[in-house]
Amino acid sequence: MKLASYDIQAKEIMAEDFIKIKKGSSIEKISDMLMKNTKKEIFIVDKADNLRGIITLKDLYNICQKNRNSLNDFLKRDIIYIRPEDSLRQCRDLMVKEDIGRLPVIRNSRLVGVIRQEHIRNFLYMRIEKIGVLLKYIINNISEAICLIDEEGRVLIWNNNAEDLYGITSAEIEGELLQDFFPDAIDVKILETRKAVKNIYHTPRKGSHIIISAVPIYIKGKFIGVVSTDRDISEVKKMQGELKQANDLIEFLQKEIDKNSDNNFGNVVGQSKAIKEKIDMSKRVAKSSASILITGESGSGKEVFARAIHDYSNVEGYFVPVNCSAIPKELFESEFFGYEEGAFTGAKKGGKKGLFELANNGTIFLDEIADLPLFMQAKLLRVLQNKTIKKIGGEKELELSLRVISATNKD
Repeated sequence: MKLASYDIQAKEIMAEDFIKIKKGSSIEKISDMLMKNTKKEIFIVDKADNLRGIITLKDLYNICQKNRNSLNDFLKRDIIYIRPEDSLRQCRDLMVKEDIGRLPVIRNSRLVGVIRQEHIRNFLYMRIEKIGVLLKYIINNISEAICLIDEEGRVLIWNNNAEDLYGITSAEIEGELLQDFFPDAIDVKILETRKAVKNIYHTPRKGSHIIISAVPIYIKGKFIGVVSTDRDISEVKKMQGELKQANDLIEFLQKEIDKNSDNNFGNVVGQSKAIKEKIDMSKRVAKSSASILITGESGSGKEVFARAIHDYSNVEGYFVPVNCSAIPKELFESEFFGYEEGAFTGAKKGGKKGLFELANNGTIFLDEIADLPLFMQAKLLRVLQNKTIKKIGGEKELELSLRVISATNKD
């Protein structure tokens, strides 16, 4: 069932226990039927069971007062009725407009039910009660503290989280003036300013940290009160303090690491003159875009130097290490340059980025470059000269901005 009560259809609340009598029946019979039943009206139908009129207790009284024996003067020619599919709102509006207390429900010219004023009233009362229970449950389970005051500043709603946050029960504060409990409450100020506020920080008591938002409430242009939501951020403030301490400690430790690691070369172990010269040389070339070749025996730390040069240069992109001796010969080109979708059988949907593209704006480290096939060395030369690549199956040249660091253990 819908919570929007006025969207309910007439057939959902109409009564089907109505009294009907054939046209031409005597006033005595009609009077007797009305008196024996608790209904306030009787419906007059013809031989085909089509509705022809309505007689109420008031009509019966008027008939007796005028001493009439015929019903014809009291049978309405233009009967006001509704269909089963009409909404409750239409029923209410029609009753108000025509000043009537009941509406026959007609389907295919036949009477199938009746809606009386008390049906609408009782239905709305029950629906309002149900909505009230739901709203109370929702309000009390919202994570923020909620306060609603009327135009005089009296508290109408004070939910469970408001009780927990401020230590005041709803029984104590509801119906009372908010300013008697909180003289500087933002809600009270909005009673005068009629202007909404959002995310205002305040500390109503020592050690508490609250963010409050409040708005004035208008219904059809008339100001009726203020509603506010308060969010306790004490735990957040505590976490912020702890996070700041942690960040300060990290920053201190990072400075100490940088101090003792000689600016990104801390992983280079050694204090000899030769090592220090290599570090100084690496620092100088790190600030340029020149390609670099590092030679040395296996295990001597060539990649450590390459990574340190990359870090020291402060470029934006990634450090992409590649072991040239570990790539199958038939995959060199696709691995280095990537490929477009459909470039060959088995190509991934959407294509694939190559190692050079991944290293764009950064550094590509070609370890064991002496194991690179001659045809790839020629292609690498073009990359170094033109700073562009073309994917397998691609038409466009992709411009690159990267440093190439190579290493080998061979002469």
